[in-house]
Amino acid sequence: MPGVDVRAIKTDLGRLNLLRRSHYRTRWRVRQATAKLLFEERVWDGTGKMDIFPTEAGKAKLWELYEAGELTMKSGHFSPAGHTGRPRSADTPQRGFLNL
Repeated sequence: MPGVDVRAIKTDLGRLNLLRRSHYRTRWRVRQATAKLLFEERVWDGTGKMDIFPTEAGKAKLWELYEAGELTMKSGHFSPAGHTGRPRSADTPQRGFLNL
């Protein structure tokens, strides 16, 4: 996926409720609803660390999110939806009574 900020993918998937932070907020974990369907957790052989890998259905879901413009883009790159940087859905709604 050209132009996607790979350092922000897990944050985007967490915002879309596909991943969650662990109890100590140090690692990303696969939500039970998406476990074995879209992503799987595997242990790297050499280091023993656990990481998250997409299944075939997960790769299709990532591509769908890319085309919908839900993934954070690097600056200067445009998504197929026509935005650069953070998607609009990542912005928190403004709070207060003076919003027009």
